[in-house]
Amino acid sequence: MNIKKTVKKTINFVLTPRGNVKVSIASISNARRLENKRIVITGGGSGFGLEMAKKFIEEGAVVLICGRNESKLKMVSEQLGKKCLYLKHDVSKVEDSESFLANATKLLGSIDCLVCNAGISLHECVIENVTIEGYDAQMNILMRANFFLAQAFIKICNDNHSNRDLLFISSMTGNAPSEIPYGIAKAGISSMVAKLNREHYAKGIRVNAIAPGMSPTELTKSYIDADNGNMYCNAPCGRYFYPSEIAEVATWLLCDASRIIGGEVITCDGGCTTKNIWH
Repeated sequence: MNIKKTVKKTINFVLTPRGNVKVSIASISNARRLENKRIVITGGGSGFGLEMAKKFIEEGAVVLICGRNESKLKMVSEQLGKKCLYLKHDVSKVEDSESFLANATKLLGSIDCLVCNAGISLHECVIENVTIEGYDAQMNILMRANFFLAQAFIKICNDNHSNRDLLFISSMTGNAPSEIPYGIAKAGISSMVAKLNREHYAKGIRVNAIAPGMSPTELTKSYIDADNGNMYCNAPCGRYFYPSEIAEVATWLLCDASRIIGGEVITCDGGCTTKNIWH
């Protein structure tokens, strides 16, 4: 962590009111809700992607994770066992989207679900801090990559195979007005989810998104410190959210019991972004 981030984190810690929130997580175990499903997860080496891979395998799926760090992917694959495959792939190289999914199909046999999870955030806070390079870097991964991966997935689903799923990991920031690339891109995902599902649900491709609240991951480590188990957050919900909680919701959205849900962005932030008329 660089000096600037360290100073910022220290100041925030000193000035922010602190509470002590310990969270006990409940989960549904051994329900086999994803039995024999073959699932591709971008950004699967850490954070939400890693927790989803763990949970999907527990529920009977075979997963393929991808990312830019091959050594990390290999380590995760070895930890999770033979039901976790991996491919090195940079989602920002959109010209390779179709070949990536073709290679994933060769390894898995076919693809039932694609989870577009890979992300980046430069945490600029205000428009004045946004650079051209930073804008492009975030939009390339958060919007452009997701668009062309979705396009490639829809193309390979034209064999009328039933019950395929496309799931985007968005963010609670997509629910509110934003002036920085991260929030703008996440709002764009919401629009894309609704339209893609409307056009392709009847063809057997269901499209949804999850909008997580603030969670301790590699993307947020500069301002979220929950290493001691204290999940307190100075927000209406009062706490941060574990990536494993998001994995539980993702499992339900990809299982056949939720086929009635389509074109939705499921916000998982404890109501933080709920629009209230009363203070």
